[in-house]
Amino acid sequence: MIIYSSKGKKNTLEYFIKQAMGKKDDSIKKTTGQTDALFCKENGCSRKNFETFPAGLKVYFENIEFEKEFTIPRKEMEKISGIGQNEALQNTYRRAEYAIGSYHRFCRRMLETALINATEPETPYKGFVLDLRTPDGEPLFSENHPFGDVGRQSNLFKGNFFGDEKRTNESLYFLSNKIFDMKDELGRPLRYVADTIIIPVNRTDLFRKITKAIDAQDSNHWKLITLPSWFSDDDRLMIMSSNANIELCGNMFWNRVPLVVTNWTDSHTSNYIWNLRGRVAVSFNTYKHILLAIDPSTAEDPI
Repeated sequence: MIIYSSKGKKNTLEYFIKQAMGKKDDSIKKTTGQTDALFCKENGCSRKNFETFPAGLKVYFENIEFEKEFTIPRKEMEKISGIGQNEALQNTYRRAEYAIGSYHRFCRRMLETALINATEPETPYKGFVLDLRTPDGEPLFSENHPFGDVGRQSNLFKGNFFGDEKRTNESLYFLSNKIFDMKDELGRPLRYVADTIIIPVNRTDLFRKITKAIDAQDSNHWKLITLPSWFSDDDRLMIMSSNANIELCGNMFWNRVPLVVTNWTDSHTSNYIWNLRGRVAVSFNTYKHILLAIDPSTAEDPI
């Protein structure tokens, strides 16, 4: 986080607001683990196995703007002496903390929205359009991803996956093998091991089935994540290899303009104004690290 201060407002109150923002920013970064675990940042992406795609194909993404502003009215500022913890100062702290929190919520929900809706080529978010295609032109989750000159492979599966415990165990094995057998552009199996399961937050029965299934296998191997923004009418889940996600630069969060905070005193009203601005983006550089399995009530047996 970068903070620029106006020359006309160097006082104790500014220091307190900066301190409140910094503490809230650090606190959120330490506790927002689930969504962060699913996305790589551009400077943390390993490219040692980064794939090359046919000429003319590229990663599509649009940088989107975050903007928020809050004002401390002149009359409230006059109640703040800068010494002691009075109500006016506490209200100011809350405004500052909420503003920082809103930035992190904006980013997290953008990433979740992209992942949840990635059976489509695009989805709206906060007045912008997120492009959910991989460099081959297909949505992230598709039954028709091309590789090489003539190959096709799928990372979208529909069928009867989650019945009793035995069926769920078989399904996890089946789907894990689909990740393991993903091929590169030359048709060579990549052999990545799936280790992450993502499920909708409202599918509590599925959560219990998966928990029993991974306990019956190797609970130390699997990481189980529920996405707070993901609600589904049917049982479905995503399975991902975290190593493939990193090495192939799969789910990407682009922090194009880190959060910038500026402040100034309005010359007409003497109100104290704080502005937050940033530019971020999401993209999927490949599909070979993750799959989506959907189990509608009318599904046929895929296994």
